Amino acid sequence: MKRFIKNLSVVAIIVAMVFAFIPTTIFAADNDITITVNGAVKERTLSAYKLFTIEDVDGDNYYYSWSDAVKAFFQDSTVGYEYATILDAIDALKDFSASELDELATKFHDYTGISAEDTQTAGANATSLDLTVSGSGYYIVYDETTSKPASVAMLNNVVEDTEIDIKIDEIAVPEKEPDVTSANIGETVNFTVTSEVPTMAGYTSYTFNIVDTLSKGLTFNSDSVTVKIGNTTLTKSDAETKTDVTYTVTPVVNANGTTTVTIALVDLLKIKTAGNNVGNVGDEIVVTYSAKLNSDALTVGGHTYNDVKITYSNDPYTTSTNTTDSDVVHVYTYTVNFTKKNTAGETLEGAKFVLKSGNQFVKYVTVDGKTEIQLVNTQADATVMTSDANGAFAFEGLKAGTYTLVETEAPEGYQVPNFDGFTFTITDEFNNDGTLKTVTFTYDNTEEIAKGFVTATTSSTSTTLAVEVLNAKEGYLPTTGGMGTKIFTAVGIVVMLAAGVALIYRNKRNND
Repeated sequence: MKRFIKNLSVVAIIVAMVFAFIPTTIFAADNDITITVNGAVKERTLSAYKLFTIEDVDGDNYYYSWSDAVKAFFQDSTVGYEYATILDAIDALKDFSASELDELATKFHDYTGISAEDTQTAGANATSLDLTVSGSGYYIVYDETTSKPASVAMLNNVVEDTEIDIKIDEIAVPEKEPDVTSANIGETVNFTVTSEVPTMAGYTSYTFNIVDTLSKGLTFNSDSVTVKIGNTTLTKSDAETKTDVTYTVTPVVNANGTTTVTIALVDLLKIKTAGNNVGNVGDEIVVTYSAKLNSDALTVGGHTYNDVKITYSNDPYTTSTNTTDSDVVHVYTYTVNFTKKNTAGETLEGAKFVLKSGNQFVKYVTVDGKTEIQLVNTQADATVMTSDANGAFAFEGLKAGTYTLVETEAPEGYQVPNFDGFTFTITDEFNNDGTLKTVTFTYDNTEEIAKGFVTATTSSTSTTLAVEVLNAKEGYLPTTGGMGTKIFTAVGIVVMLAAGVALIYRNKRNND
């Protein structure tokens, strides 16, 4: 689960720079210093914690020290730090990543025996907050407002009165997952979008809108949406009956055929204050819905996608919002183009085929103007595909899986193969970003492959596969019959008659 981006991560570069040089500013010795925190501090409770003390020895040399409690923290193996000296700790911190600094701030804040230098709560209209600390040093400014650790944390060197800016919590890119990576046209795909309740200290209302754009190959099911915060399922409402503790669903079909769906938590802050312990910082927000993969996916290469992002409040003093980057997921559907040929490699027109998926048959139907696949139980109800003048026919809109191609009628002058169809498998492989890497058609009947009945294996980087069927090689009895079969049959009859005549003649001579 992607986590919220905290201020400690934002200032990671600054932290590295702080430790990269020895300060040359005139030090404030043991006099009190004021740290002024500017920005969205309203109704936040902030604390300053001293990490190290810095003392000016002679203008060129500086002395670093730590309290017994801080020393114990950095030498406590159960916490995860074991630095023999303060210089070892400082040297190690210079190379900490943003996530490691975030972890440090959280552990330091929670460590037994370490107390805040000062703690203050900003007023309802405050735009800054002053914290008073004792002398020069490195300080963590920490947000105590919520029970979620390190919601706002910054690491700074302070040698005189200092101003720092507090950052509003940014929301991470939401995570989205489909329940399948490929589907038949007409099949329902389920999607899950996951995020978290952010810090909302200082806000009087909070916008939290999940905005999802579906490609034209997906038909959104508005009635399928569910929204949960933690273990609580919220109530859906419409624009006329909405309340402050519900959500609305607004789909808009765009001119290019895509659909933009806005799932708006009417006011996330009021959902939190409505009771039932719902909406605490860090609670998981899970949105689910479904969409039907429609035949428009075939017109864009068998590829559908969803592009989801979150629009959220970013300033407790105004109604301004920010929008996360997008998380994009992909769902594919495949087409197999077959070519029917005879033993001479000539294409054959008029061969008829049905397709089986497991024990059922593929049937193409039209629903709301879109072509869909339905699986039926009897061959009589299946859709029949007929090879054209070029021997071509196709089954399209298929998900990955195993199928059997059954020839039900041969072209005039030929006969249907004497086995139960050609069973093949469609297998797909994906890149790390969920896009298609390859799709492979595999027909694994070795004996029939050897006789040239069907292309053995073919791969593609697109969603379309090309396969030849029933192309018998020289030296084998043609599986499609026709004149070849008639000639062999005639020759066999002649040989049998000749053998009979010879036998009669021989018996007559013996009798003579």
